[in-house]
Amino acid sequence: MIKILQNWREIGDAIGYLNSLGDNKLTRIYHTNPVKNWDMAQIASILRNKPKNIKILDMGCGGSSVLRFCFKNKFKYIYGIDLTIDFHDRWQQLMYWKNNNYRLPYHLSVQSVTKTNFKNHFFDILICLSVIEHNVILEKFICESSRILKKGGYLYVSTDYWENKINTFDSPVNYGIEPGKDWSIFSKQEIKNFILIAGNYGLELVKKEFPQVKQQVINWNSKNYTFISILFIKK
Repeated sequence: MIKILQNWREIGDAIGYLNSLGDNKLTRIYHTNPVKNWDMAQIASILRNKPKNIKILDMGCGGSSVLRFCFKNKFKYIYGIDLTIDFHDRWQQLMYWKNNNYRLPYHLSVQSVTKTNFKNHFFDILICLSVIEHNVILEKFICESSRILKKGGYLYVSTDYWENKINTFDSPVNYGIEPGKDWSIFSKQEIKNFILIAGNYGLELVKKEFPQVKQQVINWNSKNYTFISILFIKK
């Protein structure tokens, strides 16, 4: 399944959807960046009817928004990895630990999304929200995702997108540690290539339609673009 952010109304609708998830305000978790609630609402929809004992991994968990959402909605086996785990992430984990009868609400570890220490076929759902555009080697990411994902499991990926290639070399802010360019806005052809790579590792689109887009909804870092999300299933 491929979704593309079309306009600001979709962001408002996403926040409205998150608001609608139950009467208990304590279970409502929003992303620290309001526009990323477009992604969060999709993740919430994917998880909504899943058993609470599934294993979930947030691949690039900085800010802990996805982890906190999963914990507040009573999922039991939640993991998060990132290249760095900062004080704020640890503080939030400890805060929930204290209010959870001194049991860890979720597991945090410093790992790359392209190489982890998890066992083969360990997870039911992998979530990678706004990570792969920051200098991730895509084939290594897909290979590792396929390795640790169970058959029938889901990989959700969101990233920055525009149909035609946008040059980011002159952007004032960049991210990434590995050699090469630090931030990419993926073109349609690059996304198609990414999907082909995924297929080589047994990850197939849930639905194959590729939506069109007309509006560059996001303005950040001197560039205008939008978001795309892709949902794969492990065959």
